[in-house]
Amino acid sequence: MQNIQLKTGKWTEHEQQFFKNYFKQFGNDFKQFEELLKTRTLNQIKSYYHNVQNRNKQIRKEREERDRFNIFE
Repeated sequence: MQNIQLKTGKWTEHEQQFFKNYFKQFGNDFKQFEELLKTRTLNQIKSYYHNVQNRNKQIRKEREERDRFNIFE
């Protein structure tokens, strides 16, 4: 049996892409995600999901603000 090291800190490009692809296919079944990814804990996966959601909300908000002001130009 292969001993896989759990990671801490910033997610790798591979992990980010895996998360994106998995989420598109299966949604937020994080327990299943943990079994497939194996390098992150359930709490790390949930935390990453919430961080991505918050970042996306902030980006949408900034775009809406920018677009609102562009109307008057």
